Parts: sequence; structure tokens; C-alpha cells
Amino acid sequence: MNSVIQAIRTDLKKNADPVVRKSAQHFFKEGVSCYGVKTATVYRIAGLHWKRVKDLPKKSIFGLCGELFASGMQEEAGVVCDWVPRLADSFERGDL
Repeated sequence: MNSVIQAIRTDLKKNADPVVRKSAQHFFKEGVSCYGVKTATVYRIAGLHWKRVKDLPKKSIFGLCGELFASGMQEEAGVVCDWVPRLADSFERGDL
């Protein structure tokens, strides 16, 4: 597993709150997989880890995003939602 992915997951787990997790389950009609981290905290974590990856090639960042998104965890998808718009100026036809 990539060290960045592992660090993100560690930070998300450290910030998990069972009350937030239970609340998320009530918010969605279908069940969701989540750690139980508030959105503002997810974006703070995403920003911290963005500093580690921002100078990587776009393809590498997309690979990390794909791995995070494939996990099915709501907060990991939130990190992707924070990172992808940061790359918008470098998008090319066929990137998405």
C-alpha cells in the first residue's frame, strides 16, 4: 500500500467518532461505509496530505485518487473530491 494512502487512512481512523458514524448511517437511505469523520476534518486531512502529493505527476495523483475512491469509504472519497479540483488547470481531454 502506498505510504500516502496509509497515512490518510491512519489520520481518518484517528479522527473517527462513533457518534458521527452512526449519524451518517441515519442520513443516507442506503447504508454507507464510513469512519465517522466530520467533513471539515476530512478536508483538513486532505489538505495536509495534498502537500505531500502536489508535485507528483498528475497520473500518479489520479492513481492515488482511484485507490482512495475504490475503497468505498465515504471519507476517502471526500479526499478525492478535495484533490481532483486542485488539478483542474492541468486537465487534458481524456483525463477523466
